[in-house]
Amino acid sequence: MFDNISEIKKKYINVIKEVESEFENEIFYKNHVLTSQIHKIEDNDVYIIVDNDFIKDTLKEYVHFFDEAFARNFHQTLNTIFITKQEKDTKVLKASESKSQNNTLDKTLNFDSLVVGIFNENVVKAANMILENTATWNSLFIYGSTGLGKTHLLNAIGNKFVDLYPEKNVLYIQTEDFNRNVYSAFSKSGIEIEKYKDSFLDVDLLLVDDVQFLSNKEKMNEVFFTIFNKLISNKKIVIMTSDKIPNALVLDDRMVSRFNSGLQIKIGKPDTDSIRKIIINKLNTSGRKNQFSKNAVDFLVSRFNADIRVLEGIINKIIFHSLMTMSKEEIINEDKLKEIMESDSDFDYVSKNLSINPEILIETVCIAYNVDMKSVVSKKRNKEFSFPRKVCMYLLREKLSYSYNQIGSFFSNRNHSTVLESIKYVEDKLKEDKNFSNFMDNLMSKF
Repeated sequence: MFDNISEIKKKYINVIKEVESEFENEIFYKNHVLTSQIHKIEDNDVYIIVDNDFIKDTLKEYVHFFDEAFARNFHQTLNTIFITKQEKDTKVLKASESKSQNNTLDKTLNFDSLVVGIFNENVVKAANMILENTATWNSLFIYGSTGLGKTHLLNAIGNKFVDLYPEKNVLYIQTEDFNRNVYSAFSKSGIEIEKYKDSFLDVDLLLVDDVQFLSNKEKMNEVFFTIFNKLISNKKIVIMTSDKIPNALVLDDRMVSRFNSGLQIKIGKPDTDSIRKIIINKLNTSGRKNQFSKNAVDFLVSRFNADIRVLEGIINKIIFHSLMTMSKEEIINEDKLKEIMESDSDFDYVSKNLSINPEILIETVCIAYNVDMKSVVSKKRNKEFSFPRKVCMYLLREKLSYSYNQIGSFFSNRNHSTVLESIKYVEDKLKEDKNFSNFMDNLMSKF
């Protein structure tokens, strides 16, 4: 019935015309709906090619309008599925086909889309050693603050394992889901809980996210300990994430001991280069990289608040605004970025989460003076480090209104009077030295 591609394309033109009225924003419709293409119709699913993942996710909000228009034009019920240009040559699985344990993974969270930097490279190396069978351990405990990409990393590990060993089983599970499953099994019978434990026996790689949610849950601990032990004893792999190191969790001592017998690696806060890569990667995914100027990216880098998830949410919000109000040719520079943020109360969230990161402020000063940041924040008294340190203290006070004690904490816990004297020294130099004053004006303009 759908063999004539020429006829299908003609009908799709009618579909696009019919949904036009549902799009309040003419720019978005013109740039991203009119330019979409119909790929194929298969098993009552119609596949529409769009520019990128960001457009795909945005158009999902309008899918029912497309479904209705397709029904009118093709005289039968069709399900609209938006795919990217990169996906058009790959099989798109429907939810009903996702039965194997491998499909608990998010296929979009892979190593290709993961930014690797100083903050997470050790974890990535350790994971790859396990995947390539060169490690001497088969359990890995990854810990670090919220929003540093631990979930992305777990899925990337799982997806690579599937590629390397398609005949083996992978299971990714969030600890809260594990807890619910255990509770449900216990509420039925002892037989059900044993069945649940046994369901893990054929898993070759178990990925457990947020194991801190096992804290203070004795029964859950007991079940997880049994599963963990069986898998490790059978030379299977278990990789876990947590926001705390095992010793800081309220767990059964046996479980902490078991976790400690494997490898534990912390994910730290991203450095400036990694933050920049994360931002550019996000812009690339949305197809808007060329629309953002260098100083707009610099502005976002300087405002990073140590949570990658929040940063990506902010960028999504800004990109969505640009999609709805700007043509692809318009450039977003720092001034335009600030204008976007100030133009709508909906951006209050963005403003609150774009406060200057004090560590990046310190790093920027160190780069300007070509000195090592570790030395500047240390107790070293060398002049080459002490003056940039004074400048950092002044800027933390001037730009962020930090207390003297707060400022001192960044520099090996220097006391109140030392910070006060340092700030006074910079203030006096600003009055006396015009070149230094100009230098500081340029430095402060970066924040």
